[in-house]
Amino acid sequence: MMLDQIEAVLNADAVLPPGVDWKPLDAGSYRAQLPGMLEPVRATPRAEVFDDHCDSHVFLSPGGWFFEQLADQAGADGEDVTERAQGHFWLVQSEDGGVCELIAQTADGQRRISSLRELLDSFRNLGPSGELDSVQFPKARVMLLA
Repeated sequence: MMLDQIEAVLNADAVLPPGVDWKPLDAGSYRAQLPGMLEPVRATPRAEVFDDHCDSHVFLSPGGWFFEQLADQAGADGEDVTERAQGHFWLVQSEDGGVCELIAQTADGQRRISSLRELLDSFRNLGPSGELDSVQFPKARVMLLA
């Protein structure tokens, strides 16, 4: 993922982990706080903002401490869904443990995601949370991601 794509994802409220505070400030600058942090930080995923304000901003990029803690809050494995669960994104694995599909709950209904562009577009077009249409995925392993 590119940094502008990370920024687009973080601006989709419905996919932030519970308890994460993420508010836009100036262009490319955000007030960010994770559960358990005593004070928020100013964060930016934009290199040019960080270059100009490295004394007051945390650079939000893979490998950086804030990004890694945010990723840990989000969880990497998702939550296995044994009952119907409300959400926006599911990872569905075929019964034989092979093919995985990413499904998004958009304003236009559920959609299979097959590219990064489709994923980013789905963040901009999220619908209300819903239940995965399990009829389409009998006997599949379903993980609720967000």
